Amino acid sequence: MKYLLFLVYFLLILSCSNNNEKPKKYHPNTITTSTHDFVPSEINISLGDTVFFVLGPSHDIKEVSEINFSKNIPYPIEDGFNIGFGKSSFFVPNEAKTYYFICATHLPQMKLRVNVKK
Repeated sequence: MKYLLFLVYFLLILSCSNNNEKPKKYHPNTITTSTHDFVPSEINISLGDTVFFVLGPSHDIKEVSEINFSKNIPYPIEDGFNIGFGKSSFFVPNEAKTYYFICATHLPQMKLRVNVKK
């Protein structure tokens, strides 16, 4: 009987501590969120590449000007790229330049640069 109880206890502990879940794999140009950061916080891509966004529930993303980015002003550019809280979407840049993004609720820490080359 003691052996049976020990075996049940051992299997219970083993099943609770053994985590075989593999981390999610995303496309190489995927931006995710972690606490108050975009991961990665800067990405270099080529014109025509697609950037995928997977945002956590407390994060949004807004495209801002370089000035607003550097001064931590969460005012988006007119007709810029935006995603609501907790959403996923993708962005295909239409010109080679640096694009600036912020999470409005987590400034000044949560910023992202997307550098697009020809």
